[in-house]
Amino acid sequence: YLDNHKEKWDLLDLQGLSEDSPSLRYLKNWFLTSNQSQYRIGNCEACPCITLPQSFTEYIQSRSKNTRKNFHKRRAKLIQNFPDMELGYIDTLDGWEMAYHELVRLHQARWENRGYAGSFAGDKFAKFMTVYLPRGLVDGTVRIYYMKVGSEYIAIEVCFCNGKKAFDYISGF
Repeated sequence: YLDNHKEKWDLLDLQGLSEDSPSLRYLKNWFLTSNQSQYRIGNCEACPCITLPQSFTEYIQSRSKNTRKNFHKRRAKLIQNFPDMELGYIDTLDGWEMAYHELVRLHQARWENRGYAGSFAGDKFAKFMTVYLPRGLVDGTVRIYYMKVGSEYIAIEVCFCNGKKAFDYISGF
């Protein structure tokens, strides 16, 4: 396809392709043998991630003294200011609809206040979310995190999950 439709492309961006990928080896060979004038292989920015230990206590102990001090200070202030705060997550179908509606409310309010439409302004994205979220909760590929003060949701975050990894997808706060 690439060889037969050269006029239709001028850039081949393969983000996330591993350096040892057979596809990359094939493409390098193709560029060298197909009279392509140039090619460049470069690294793109990788999403930072860390391997988490078994417990949050272990994690916080692995951080610097200054980070631990700031964490404990901010946590104490948060608890002092919001004693009825609740942090939690939804990983089953129970409660997902309420969390979804709160996500839409929080997300849209934040973006509309900045003069933007927000992701839920269009029907396609909202439809995708209402179809995919319940499916993902059932098969374990979605988790919805939340923060509530009293009975009011003040933050919602939807993450896609793969094994022991969670990837932030969309949030509202």
